[in-house]
Amino acid sequence: MPMNRAGCKLTIVAIAAWLCSAGCFSAAAEPASPDPASATTVRPAASSKAGHAESSVAIAPKPDHDWPMWRGPEGTGISSETDWTSDWPATGPKQLWSAEVGTGFSSCAIVAGRLYTLGHEPNSPEKEKAGQLTLDTVWCFDAATGRHIWRCDYRCKQVADLNEGGPGATPTVDGDRVYTISKEGQLFCFDTARQGRAVWEQELQSLLDVPMPEWGFSGSPRVLGNLLIVDAGRTVALDKLTGAVVWKTGKYRPGYGTPTIFSVGGQSYVAVLNNDALLVVRAGDGSEVDHVKWETEYVTTAVSPIVRQKDGQTSIFISGFRAGCALFDFKDGKLVARYRNKAMSNQLCTSVLWHDVLYGIDGANSAPSQCKLIAFDFDAGKVLWKERGWGLGSLLLAGDKQAGARLIVLSDAGRLGVVAADPKAYRLLASAQVLDGKCWTMPALADGRIYCRNTAGHLVCLDVSKADAR
Repeated sequence: MPMNRAGCKLTIVAIAAWLCSAGCFSAAAEPASPDPASATTVRPAASSKAGHAESSVAIAPKPDHDWPMWRGPEGTGISSETDWTSDWPATGPKQLWSAEVGTGFSSCAIVAGRLYTLGHEPNSPEKEKAGQLTLDTVWCFDAATGRHIWRCDYRCKQVADLNEGGPGATPTVDGDRVYTISKEGQLFCFDTARQGRAVWEQELQSLLDVPMPEWGFSGSPRVLGNLLIVDAGRTVALDKLTGAVVWKTGKYRPGYGTPTIFSVGGQSYVAVLNNDALLVVRAGDGSEVDHVKWETEYVTTAVSPIVRQKDGQTSIFISGFRAGCALFDFKDGKLVARYRNKAMSNQLCTSVLWHDVLYGIDGANSAPSQCKLIAFDFDAGKVLWKERGWGLGSLLLAGDKQAGARLIVLSDAGRLGVVAADPKAYRLLASAQVLDGKCWTMPALADGRIYCRNTAGHLVCLDVSKADAR
């Protein structure tokens, strides 16, 4: 499919010079309905899409409480934030605002008081097959109040195959730049300081000579220095400022997870879990260091490698649907297997590692009633405890060594819970129903607020700050 230039729709006062060059419009002067045949599609913001907020006063966010990309500040699923509470009423945390963002599985990135996410305008399979595509939308909201700041629309397939479809990748924020990927592989760089103007764009299918995966491109971009790194069948590094290709690997069957970046001896590496192998490449030039075969049932690898560095040793844990899990030590440029077993099978959500214990959802059986939240010994490869009731849910961890850590878990049916990160026993500290419908998307925590969404696109902001909790 040819690349469409992104159309941006502003809801704040726009600078007149941008109106023609960037396809941007202010809320005060709505554009005429676009020509359906036009390569650029601009859709006015509908009031039903804007955030609905209770009256509140925005408080300046703390930079160390940002959640700038998929799985948080370091891509580990961990927040160091401690100034939040699980002391909720039976009805759950206070809802500050909500918004309808469109169908999809994109999580939220929150930086400097702004929230970014993606959604898709629902379409029918029949219309999509006939080439009648609906719109993806990149959203920017005020993270505290839900005020709609800007949005950018472009035409894209929904890719509803055994699920509802819509974007699966999460925006990545780096300074004033926001990077997003669509199901078809449209990769955009937006300038949030200039109200979401598209800086550059690439089309991964044509750029890398790769087909769209069965369920679309779903991995999120990672930033390393001046590089933007993406797994798209080939792992590719682009210049984050221009979009030019810096290096790319050979072809593999793409996975649906996100690359993991780590360093050994001053050398940066990228670990990728695709549908053929666990692959480690040098971040500087993309040259392959080592790989080991890894395949999952139905070609569904959807999680990211987990890297632990302890006592001078680097170890990499991987897991997949009905493939179980494996641990490799990365020694002298080689992946050396330590164990492989079926005790843990992450299907959709990557586990979180805390003090040598993995906490994650075992989804070896795709029936939600049979899925289990598990505490898992990283070194021994054995289950420490397990608890049903969270389905194919997702989780993050928040806390530090001094204050202790807690898991924030969202079930696949919209139940939000807080569970102690305790390897000895499962201890539920709080629980409340906060969403309905299917919830496969990882929540985010930033500045005392938890953000959750369902597949239909209902996004809620919940207040868990200690100062204002009710």
